[in-house]
This record gives sequence, C-alpha cells and structure tokens, in this order.
Amino acid sequence: MISLALAAGLVASACAGSDPTVAEVNGQAILLSDVEDLSGGAASAPEGEFTQNLGFLIVIGIISGAAQDQFGIAVDPDAVQAEVDQFISTLDTTDRTVDDALAEQNLNQARLRAQAELFVLSGDLSERLATDAGAVSESEIEQGYRAYLTANANVCTRHILVPTLEEAEAARQRIDQGEEFGDVAAEVGQDGTAQENGELGCSPPSQYVGPFADATLDAPVGELFGPVQTEFGYHLIIVDSREAPALDEIRDTVVAQVEANRGTTLLNDWALAELQAAEVVVEAEYGTWDPVAIQVVPPEG
Repeated sequence: MISLALAAGLVASACAGSDPTVAEVNGQAILLSDVEDLSGGAASAPEGEFTQNLGFLIVIGIISGAAQDQFGIAVDPDAVQAEVDQFISTLDTTDRTVDDALAEQNLNQARLRAQAELFVLSGDLSERLATDAGAVSESEIEQGYRAYLTANANVCTRHILVPTLEEAEAARQRIDQGEEFGDVAAEVGQDGTAQENGELGCSPPSQYVGPFADATLDAPVGELFGPVQTEFGYHLIIVDSREAPALDEIRDTVVAQVEANRGTTLLNDWALAELQAAEVVVEAEYGTWDPVAIQVVPPEG
C-alpha cells in the first residue's frame, strides 16, 4: 500500500508548445515540467526517477481532486509552509545553502513542498473520514484496548521452548504431575533460557512474536499455559506477574488512539478505491498507468 498524505495544486493545466502533456488524470493535465521539477530538472534525474515522479503526481492528482470534489478539502498553504519551515529548520545550513542541504536528503524545494502538501492533506482527509464514520464502537474500543496492552503492559514471563507439539505436551504432562518448571526447562528447553529457569524477564508483550505476545496477555497469572506455537517452535508459558491498567482507567486514551488509527485505515481504503476508479491516460512514450500496482510502468525498450 501507499502512505497517503496527499496534496492539491501540483497538477497544472495544459499549456501549449514546449511544455507537453505527459499524462491526464480525470481530464486534468500533468505537464513535462511538473514531473521534471520534482527532480530538479531532467538532466540531473537518475534513470527511472522520471517514471517514479510521474506516478507520484498521478496519485496526487487523483486524491487531491477527489478530496476537493467530495469534501471541499484543499491544502492550507499556511500549514504547508509551516511544515516546509519546520523541516528546513532541522537541516545543517551553517556552511552551505538550503538547496545543498536538501540535495543530501535527495530533495529539492519542489519535492519538499509536495511532500509537505501530502502530509497536510492526509491529516485533513483522515480527520474528515473518521468524523463521518461516527462514534467509535465498543468493539473498536476493546480491540484498541488490546493493542494498548500489547504495547504497554508489563509482563514477567518464563517459558520452555521445544521443537514439536509432542515434546511440548510431554513436558507439560511432567509439570502437571509435579515436576518443577525450571527442572523441565533445563532438561528439554531449546533456547538460552533453559538453564535459567526459562526466565524471559519483564517487558511489554510487543517484544515477543504475535502468538507469544497474545499468550502473555491471555494466560492466567501464575498458571502453566500452552503449548503455544510460534515460528520458533512450541512454548509452555508461565506469566509470573502482569501489570496492566483496566480499560476504565485509560478509556479516553484508548478512544483517542482508535480514532487516530481509524482515520488512517479509512483514508487508505478510500484512496485505494479512488485510485482504481480514476481515468488515467499516460502518453505512450512515458509508459502506462497500472492502477493495481499504483505506479507507471515504463515503456518497453
């Protein structure tokens, strides 16, 4: 997928003579100079960059046009300038020009402004789509709470890792029958924790691969849990402690995160539909538009 922070005003209308049209997006022209400006001129553009920049402008033309037509959203030039100024303020220009500093970042003034416009417009679109979707549901809040715990809970965990399900079940049976977890870990464990009572220490669940992370939230504290399969094998798990806030304590935080993530998801879904529905014509000498791959395919030869 694409990261969609999309801008208005980059696709110019057609003009005559020496600045030919290279593509049309829903009837609006992209000129040769529009594409060349993004790389500082054709002479300095590496091979393939022209095609990439043309694809960039096609995407911008589709999304910015749809944002204006459907929502009346256009980029705020003051907000764009603030983004440009903020980025430039991070550059070291003590002994060089801004243009030289931008060149080290593979940017020029035109490309920087385009990216700033992308950023500003994506925020406006994301907020509008999230607002139009209505109130966050309890199901979304529960999912958001789970994501919050995965990133922020503190779990202190032990495990035994073995290669097969049969070995994991046999190890579990031994523990269920009274053998010490650490003794079984030392005998059959297949990772570096085997001689340390299986200790993994304390960390957020997000430090582990998905199924193991889920298990650290689902396992009753102090009880043997599993086997749990991951890409590394089969795990028996004991969560010795789990520090996690109740949903009621952090509900406002969770709702805010859900709303932010929801806007991004809605934006990507909306934009993909617009990209696939748009009428795009690229002049044959510059390639063809592939709406599935979301790129310009260079001409053969």
